[in-house]
Amino acid sequence: MNRVRGLERVFYRAAGFVLPDLEPSARSRLELVSLIERLRRVGLPVAVACAVAGVSRASYYRWRYRLRRGGARALTDGRSRNRRRRAAPVRSAVRPLVEELRRERPMGKEKLALTLAAHGVTVSASTVGRCITELVSRGVIEAIGAARRGQRARRLAAARGWAKRKRGEKPTQPGELVQLDTLQERTLGEPRYQFTAVDPVTRVAHAQLYKSLTSKSAREFLAELIAALPFPLRSVQVDNGSEFKGAFEAACAELGVPLYTIPPRTPKANAKVERLHRTFRDEHYAFEPPTLTIEEQRAALKAYLHHYNHHRPHKALDYQTPAAYAHQRSLPSQMT
Repeated sequence: MNRVRGLERVFYRAAGFVLPDLEPSARSRLELVSLIERLRRVGLPVAVACAVAGVSRASYYRWRYRLRRGGARALTDGRSRNRRRRAAPVRSAVRPLVEELRRERPMGKEKLALTLAAHGVTVSASTVGRCITELVSRGVIEAIGAARRGQRARRLAAARGWAKRKRGEKPTQPGELVQLDTLQERTLGEPRYQFTAVDPVTRVAHAQLYKSLTSKSAREFLAELIAALPFPLRSVQVDNGSEFKGAFEAACAELGVPLYTIPPRTPKANAKVERLHRTFRDEHYAFEPPTLTIEEQRAALKAYLHHYNHHRPHKALDYQTPAAYAHQRSLPSQMT
């Protein structure tokens, strides 16, 4: 038998002087307590001694209390997860049947339990669910809906043959990657939808109001945008909204304009146009009368765009207007 040296007398009395056959966890903890006590006896503080032993102060005091009250055996780790778990015989027997049924017909645990009962195998739905979880985690079967989601992703990828996923490059030339997005503002009359475009390099902006948020409206806005920009439109960047699919994507392909989409749920990738929408809300729509017709709303929006492009200083452009900055970049300054 081994004897632990260096502890206080109370520990020897509690442990009965002679160490019995201990579990590995109890023996390891007893050695750590002995080490910490020796370090304390040479003058180290408790915090430093525990840090040297790699044990928290709370664990040290807890083990010390157990050793005083119950001896060395009280240091045994009694948590259930540290014991060897027995195999679940029912689950092991049912698992092959669940796998076979799920391969034939994807169903939930309740339906599978009823199907098994019809074949003479009585088992709870919870056990069937545990079998399904284990089989899915091992990759033996797929979760319900996984194949359908994969088919939908492939179908959408095939439908968007022209659009490509945006990469991390930032535009450096005017018109290289114009950001597009939509804004909805409620009025007392019919709803209105604003299509907005901004060039991240020059901050030149263009917008138009439509009565419907469709790909046909987006196609009309694309044609208007190409005519309004003072520089060639080299590519556009949009989110994954349905209005930027269908007719809009077909128009981009017909005109030879590259179309890039941002990853899902990442509005910061379209940060310039998102920030511009806040400017429209704060400086334009907040002061617009709510009784205007759609034609009057378009006229008011056109007037604000002229103010934004030609008269409003922009902080990102060193307080120049987009028109003045475009002129410095040797671009035509004739903007709508």
